[in-house]
Amino acid sequence: MSVRIDAVRSERNERHTVQALVVPVAPSPFHLIPAAKSELLVVVATMTLLFVDQPAKWFTERTDGVPPGGNVMSLLLISVAGYGLFNISFRFDKYLELFSAEPLLPLLLGLMALSTLWSGAPSRTMDTTLALVAVTAIGMWLTVRFPLSTIVGMAAAACTISALLNIAFVVALPKYGVGADGWMGALPNRNLLGRNSTMAFGLLLVAMKTHRRWRLPLVCATLITAVLLVGAESKTSLVGGLAVAGMVVGLPLLRARRTLYGAIALAFIGMVGGFAYLVYGNLSLLSTSLGREANLTGRTEIWPPVLRAIGERPLWGYGWNGFWTDWSGPSGKVWKEIGFRAAHAHNGPMEAALGIGLVGAGIFLAIFVRTAVRGARVIRFYRSSIGMFPLILLTSVVSASVTEFGILVHDLFYLLFVVAVLAAARGRREALAGALGTQSSQLTSERRT
Repeated sequence: MSVRIDAVRSERNERHTVQALVVPVAPSPFHLIPAAKSELLVVVATMTLLFVDQPAKWFTERTDGVPPGGNVMSLLLISVAGYGLFNISFRFDKYLELFSAEPLLPLLLGLMALSTLWSGAPSRTMDTTLALVAVTAIGMWLTVRFPLSTIVGMAAAACTISALLNIAFVVALPKYGVGADGWMGALPNRNLLGRNSTMAFGLLLVAMKTHRRWRLPLVCATLITAVLLVGAESKTSLVGGLAVAGMVVGLPLLRARRTLYGAIALAFIGMVGGFAYLVYGNLSLLSTSLGREANLTGRTEIWPPVLRAIGERPLWGYGWNGFWTDWSGPSGKVWKEIGFRAAHAHNGPMEAALGIGLVGAGIFLAIFVRTAVRGARVIRFYRSSIGMFPLILLTSVVSASVTEFGILVHDLFYLLFVVAVLAAARGRREALAGALGTQSSQLTSERRT
């Protein structure tokens, strides 16, 4: 009897502690309105387009650069963002609530727009920033309008369509879908296919555990995505895919009791530290077995001159997407030193620092860390696997940022990042509110018995 009373008191104390830290927020009323089929089709079509880009580019462009905005794409994204705002009756207050949940996100976009003033390519800076703002607005609409499970389901449908399209290019149109170094699918290069496939792989795993009704087609899409991930021969993306799979297996441990947090955290830190030590100590052997040089196929040769360029303008950078312009610009010094024309820094944080300085890169890092912390707390209060989505996506973000340009481009990866950031910021409070209600009802029933 005393043990039972102590357990009730412990739960009551934890409930009061959480109530002191968190102000419960009611879910959006738009979640309760059934979505029309046309609305769902618009979302899936937009997500698919953000994954594979415009059909006109499937047969023409095969580049290694950061995807530009483009007038057609920017206008299309703005139209979709306006359509979403119309569907929620122009409730700007809902967008302001999301911005208040994560104020660093509009701050980052504002800095990108402001960098037009000192950019070496102001039109390009404004074009790519406008596309990012439009994708951010679409992500806010999705967060306000749909539950997180529905968003993940629609994104899984878009990833399934994209996987079928990419594998069709590889099998039926190898002239366009297969390059000298690996598969490209309908995308400009193999590294982009590997980057997007890593994101899609994690998303499909979460959707497969959440939407059991559609498990069979999701399993097929996951297998096709895994084949594309291997066929792209992007080793960084392949390692990222394995890390995502490991996170899907390990994240449910965070639902354990609070007393196990310390042991779980130490175990994860020990595993990560041991893995990093083994990789560092056997870099040459691992690079040979992966078919790459120890300098990551020359990518690390780009980093020293890029770091020197960042040091020349450390705070505010060269303007968003305003560094890699031509031989007469600041990028010319880097190209002359490395001996070839690199399209980007092959590192997400460095690319951000080049565009918006250490200030902008620090803001993005702060958003990432805040979302990771919130996501780790949210997962304990979601009964379904959908609570894993923010942390799974952040794992893919890390993979895309090590040797590629990161995620700050107008594509499906960035759209889902915005959803993950906002869902973690808002979802933690909503999930805790639900958890408090459950604990309260349990305590009431125990008192009655």
